[in-house]
Amino acid sequence: MDKLKNLGFEYQIFDNRRIERELLRTPEGLALAKRYFPLSIQQLVTENPSPVLIFGELHVVKCEICGRDLLGKIEPPAFLGGVLGYCIKAEHIHNNEPSIVDLCWYCKVKCMRNMEQRLKETDLEEDGWDDVHDYLHPTRFLSLLLSNCDLVTRMNSKARAKFELFVTSAFQYVSRELTLEEKEIRERMQEMGMSI
Repeated sequence: MDKLKNLGFEYQIFDNRRIERELLRTPEGLALAKRYFPLSIQQLVTENPSPVLIFGELHVVKCEICGRDLLGKIEPPAFLGGVLGYCIKAEHIHNNEPSIVDLCWYCKVKCMRNMEQRLKETDLEEDGWDDVHDYLHPTRFLSLLLSNCDLVTRMNSKARAKFELFVTSAFQYVSRELTLEEKEIRERMQEMGMSI
């Protein structure tokens, strides 16, 4: 290499990380990588999923307390994920199947007390909840959607509209091929006798 430099030739040394970074940085580079490394790029896309922009833009579900994106990447331990709460009138808490009058979503632990206070101020109480992250796993998404059909029938129009917003927003993250980790989770669910 020193001989080339002494002869006046310019050169750069590219390692695999730098080549990959340069190829994947632009749409043209990605197209080139897809052409010459189709299996590697398919594996990269599968294992690093990104939301599908089926609505032309990304629909975001933000914590109603702090505004954090609840559907984006979860990075523990700083963020433990979000909660989708099903709210009923506090006076109906002892009824057999009370109407769900609202939904709320917020950060687990961090914003829980503030949400409890907000619900109390509006005479609401959570009658149940789901983990937001469960809606981002394709197999679990379908399972939750099917198992929550009875909840939807208990929702008033406001709660149903919020549920539809949440589900369509989460769908952007699940309308894709399963990652290897998600396939393993699906297999464990099936071994435990869980649906789907």
